[in-house]
Amino acid sequence: MSKSSKFSGYLFRGVVFLAAPAVTLWAVQYAANFADQFALLGQFVRFVADLLLPDFLYNSPFVQMLFPYLSLALAAGVATWFGILASYRIGKEGLRVIDYIFFAIPGIRFIFTNVKNVLEIFDSDKPKFTRSVAFRYAGQIAYGFASSYITDKVTGKKFVVVFMPLQFVPPSGFQLVIPEDEVWDTGMTSQETIRAVVTMGGITPDAMNLVKPDSK
Repeated sequence: MSKSSKFSGYLFRGVVFLAAPAVTLWAVQYAANFADQFALLGQFVRFVADLLLPDFLYNSPFVQMLFPYLSLALAAGVATWFGILASYRIGKEGLRVIDYIFFAIPGIRFIFTNVKNVLEIFDSDKPKFTRSVAFRYAGQIAYGFASSYITDKVTGKKFVVVFMPLQFVPPSGFQLVIPEDEVWDTGMTSQETIRAVVTMGGITPDAMNLVKPDSK
């Protein structure tokens, strides 16, 4: 192997090794900067710090650098508090006032309703995408997530609404309606399925249910 080939190999391995921590740090920094500018969180953090810290410490570069991350921690705490509140019926009913406010604003209502509907997919009280299923698609075996179940009004036959992801960043894929008796569990968890899609099949379990059980 030539020296240039070895160098290219080392460079590629280095990039692969550094990519994950680099992207993670970038995501955290982006989230911190967003939280610092969102809903006066940054101003509140700086106001409290100004009350508690002496001027020389408040104005130090290190403390100034910490403010966005303190805003992110505060945002996480506020989100957790709302999550706890929404876990109880009384709290959930009280939080509906926020929904009514946004529903009452023309134009904003359309955006709010669609965003809320998408986010409710990931609500732990209404779990979706938790069942990984396999099925035949275009003559091949494919897999995706069972997102909901429906019944045909005329025949009473059961169908499964399956989301077949193509990628998750950005999210894209197909929604398929498949007879329930034509899908089966892959044997993968939802996390394993997402990992398989994100890595383009590079990381998959050593064993899966690729054949429908009653067709063996």
